[in-house]
Amino acid sequence: MFAEQANRIIDNIGNVFRVFVPMIVYFIIMWTGTFFLVYGLTKRRGGSLKYGYKMAVVQVRFPLHSLVHS
Repeated sequence: MFAEQANRIIDNIGNVFRVFVPMIVYFIIMWTGTFFLVYGLTKRRGGSLKYGYKMAVVQVRFPLHSLVHS
């Protein structure tokens, strides 16, 4: 798809970067913000118990058959 429109992308490189750059900046801000939020929550006293591995895989605690039959 992109290979067919390569000439249009190159001809309109300013418009492409006007959309591309804010998307990349948004992704970087959201990813690093989330990373440090989770890191900070797990480093607090007792945080790894609240926000640790068991919280991340909470679906293991609730088997699928209990959700289907409820």
